[in-house]
Amino acid sequence: MSRARKPTHAMIDCAVKSGEGPWETDSRYPAKGDYEKRFDGGKGDRQILLWTIMYSARNKELVPEWAAKSLEDIMYRMRKASLKPGTTPSERFLHFANVRKN
Repeated sequence: MSRARKPTHAMIDCAVKSGEGPWETDSRYPAKGDYEKRFDGGKGDRQILLWTIMYSARNKELVPEWAAKSLEDIMYRMRKASLKPGTTPSERFLHFANVRKN
């Protein structure tokens, strides 16, 4: 049994999927093309990676291979990183999710 979605969640989902609706999205990354194309290997909309994983989980579907591989790359780069002592795992993830690969 699935739980009912909140109206705000439906509005956000609409904006993420189509760019339509009252919820603002990042104008640098228009909602055009499939999620993999929008992610563009990390050069495009990096948030779409997490949306892809969340939508897959919500729909009880396998995470697309490109999304799993991209998250894996981020996680291992994060783990290998030598950031200042005391940095939390969440801070490391956010930092490396925003670092573009060379």
